[in-house]
Amino acid sequence: MGQGGGCYCGFDNDYNQVLANSAYVYECDTPCAGDSNLACGRGDRVQIYTCSPPPTPIVPSNWVVVSACSVDDVSRVLEGHQLFILPSNSPAVCVAWCENTETSENGMSKRYSWAGVENGDECICGTGWKDGIVPPSAPTYECAMPCRGNPTEPNGCGGGWRIQVFQNVGYENHQKSSGRRRVRWPGFW
Repeated sequence: MGQGGGCYCGFDNDYNQVLANSAYVYECDTPCAGDSNLACGRGDRVQIYTCSPPPTPIVPSNWVVVSACSVDDVSRVLEGHQLFILPSNSPAVCVAWCENTETSENGMSKRYSWAGVENGDECICGTGWKDGIVPPSAPTYECAMPCRGNPTEPNGCGGGWRIQVFQNVGYENHQKSSGRRRVRWPGFW
């Protein structure tokens, strides 16, 4: 808010606390046009307000968000990737799809433990970051494309070459502790 009646909007990456200079409270004392009991900056001062980030996507409890938004490319950022176009795509649908889709690694069959949503209707299953390299992050607003299967999903389903990535930590932990490559949990497969 600035000058009592102006409102300036931006994204989280637009504001840099290091470069911004703090002002004294009394320097932001112009009454707001809509409520004169509140202060709304002044001619040469802007008050910064932020909103809470969107809630974490609803996925099964054994899945976690690994990246809220990463830059993808034509070679794909997930190892052993397999891309599916899902008309009902959402984070929950995609992780369930990947959890129930088999892949083969060194001749052994196993389930995908990583999933990503991209471009609204794309579900990409994988086994980790490609070559172990974490891709660059992108601002979360670049991953806010509406999900094909749930357009009201507050986090969206990625964007053009922007991917939200999830990992099944229950699968990874069980796989490591069992020392086996093929894991079958009763009731899951």
